[in-house]
Amino acid sequence: MRNFNGEMTVLFNGEEWNSPISFSLQKQITCSPNNSIIPLGFGFTAYDESGYFQRILDLGFILPTTEIQSAQELLKNTSQNDPNFANTVGQPARPGYITTIGYDAISTVYLLDSELRESYFQLTHYDSDKKEIHGVFELEFFLSSKSSSEPNAPDRIKFTQGKFVAKAPQEWFQWGRECDPR
Repeated sequence: MRNFNGEMTVLFNGEEWNSPISFSLQKQITCSPNNSIIPLGFGFTAYDESGYFQRILDLGFILPTTEIQSAQELLKNTSQNDPNFANTVGQPARPGYITTIGYDAISTVYLLDSELRESYFQLTHYDSDKKEIHGVFELEFFLSSKSSSEPNAPDRIKFTQGKFVAKAPQEWFQWGRECDPR
């Protein structure tokens, strides 16, 4: 059972996809003596486990900022900050979209195209009353590998008009703080 704390809506190659997401703290500094948390990065993963086929969108390592993060920045941040984030074809860590059959047989692997200027991810705002983070994204991926079960997999896929909201503690979004040296 997955731990979902949010929802996303996106156009996937022009068709609407609604999916639960997991938005999580990936890296942090814990300050002494009060154990307050300074976030260094977040993870975003969407799952669609309908029936026998699954699809997973994993955006890797997201910086704690409301500035727009380009595809190049997402790629750089993921490879530098999440060395355990590796795809199944032995390439450097990068955000990806994967389809599987029966929860274990990978049918396609798409990797984020970091050369496109139009691709981006942005945390737009934090609603402290509802304790929710909101964001938007537009991303394009290229086909890296496919199995014989997906002979007609497209060479490229696009996620457009992406929006998400996820529950998250307010302390994750008090940015600009530093550890008290006492």
